[in-house]
Amino acid sequence: MQLPGLEALYDDYKEKGIDEVYCLSVNDSFVMNAWAKEHGDRKVKMIPDGKW
Repeated sequence: MQLPGLEALYDDYKEKGIDEVYCLSVNDSFVMNAWAKEHGDRKVKMIPDGKW
């Protein structure tokens, strides 16, 4: 699933008892922070994985 789909379903997940929704990407933290800033505040939390 892509991020816009997760954002759209975020409230549904919360209603079902899911505490948080995360997006894991192979980008480093600098890329993830720039991407998040460009697209505005999001409910889904970003997790970078620059190792790969």
